[in-house]
Amino acid sequence: MNNRFIFIPGVFVLGMLAGIAIIKNRAPDDPGDTSIVAETAPAPDPEAVANPFASVQTSPGIDDRLQALQSQYDRLSERLDRLEKRVATATDELESAEETTVPAPPANSSQAGAATLHVPTVDSLVKAGIGRERAEDIMRRTNEIELKKLELRDRAIREHYLGTGRYNRELSELAAGDVNLREELGDDAYDRYLYATRQNNRVRVTSVMVGSQAESAGIQSGDIILSYDDRNLFDWSELQQATTLGERGEYVSMDVLRDGQLLNLWVPRGPLGIRLGATRLDPQAASAAGR
Repeated sequence: MNNRFIFIPGVFVLGMLAGIAIIKNRAPDDPGDTSIVAETAPAPDPEAVANPFASVQTSPGIDDRLQALQSQYDRLSERLDRLEKRVATATDELESAEETTVPAPPANSSQAGAATLHVPTVDSLVKAGIGRERAEDIMRRTNEIELKKLELRDRAIREHYLGTGRYNRELSELAAGDVNLREELGDDAYDRYLYATRQNNRVRVTSVMVGSQAESAGIQSGDIILSYDDRNLFDWSELQQATTLGERGEYVSMDVLRDGQLLNLWVPRGPLGIRLGATRLDPQAASAAGR
């Protein structure tokens, strides 16, 4: 029994020695050589980097799999190119939009629409026929309110209540004292001011909805609406507001300029069913037409 225990380890040791001898005697170029040989790695092929499947050595057993991977790789590359182009286009559009965006007027402003986006100056008021002394007084009061708004914003930022209900209330109180140019100047002078400063001063009908009250009243695309319910209109938002006043369905007068001719139409108060735009019109042309 003891001889058997000695025999087994002996065989194991002899086997190990034989294996070591075989490895030492094997030639370096032996296909079965598993020794590690330090070599300088060749520079990567640019084509192989661009397409990792280009240099793969195929065998009959994996050809189909590699072709499938190659196809997936090509599709992913195409999608990546399209995404990069879309991102570049979106970035250009965003930069263009940022360059042309105009801040919206305050919600409580009495000067609605495009007219409020122009900041009046003494010279622009004088061009509209306003006396210089009066123009300077208007600008002085306008600047006083603007400076108070700047002070309010600065204080709200420092005291951490910008955008809160308190800030909005204080801003509304200041806005109540804003100079309303239309009320200050009157309709005729205000009309001249808008035109002199190259602002839109008339409401244009861009289209009429089929079956609408406007169609029944005879309003046509291209008409310039001068007044609604005997009130002059200088901005499309003024017409929108006017249609919601008074009693729904009551008929009101509307003056329309069409091809240089003044027309007087009657429409029921409420939604007209028209799409509106803005345009510039020389006040003298409206006067020549009888308005």
